[in-house]
Amino acid sequence: MREVTILGRAGQGAITVASIMATAGFLDGWHILAFPHFGAERMGAPMNAFVRLDRKPIRLRSAIVLPDDLILLDPTLLAFHKGEVIRKGGIIYYPEPVAPEALLSAVEAEVVTLPAFELAEKYLGTPKWAGIPILGAYSAHNRIFGLHALKEAIFSRFTKKIAEENYQSAEAGYFWVSQQLMGRGKK
Repeated sequence: MREVTILGRAGQGAITVASIMATAGFLDGWHILAFPHFGAERMGAPMNAFVRLDRKPIRLRSAIVLPDDLILLDPTLLAFHKGEVIRKGGIIYYPEPVAPEALLSAVEAEVVTLPAFELAEKYLGTPKWAGIPILGAYSAHNRIFGLHALKEAIFSRFTKKIAEENYQSAEAGYFWVSQQLMGRGKK
């Protein structure tokens, strides 16, 4: 089972990211479970969403404490977490092209970086929705679901013009990370 936590602020699209990820996983044959975790917060308050993907039915219904993958929509939220935020050997998707040294030395996880804010600004008109290019990066790096499934999931969620912009953003994140992986000799 692959467990994913999406950490962001209300209004950044964490629930949408979880929904699109779950749909893409389902389209590629995974059993999925996606759910948000928030209270009566308002726009800008910290919140998170969770996704579980497995090849067999998922019976576990609890929140994810130490995920395999952590998608950061707002890197400042790491300051709220004391202790471990990810499983040893997990993967953190960081929305800026360079992760701070403090993060790299504090976690025993791989950190995948990309200019998600910049890509969201370019394709979606606002850096607020950095989660969409991160989904593309996730697809390229983890290979849990393919770019074709991600495209279908995006087009099932949004209307045509908005779907096209979101897909371009996701595709840009996908190719950004693909190029990084090729540079490291991974495919």
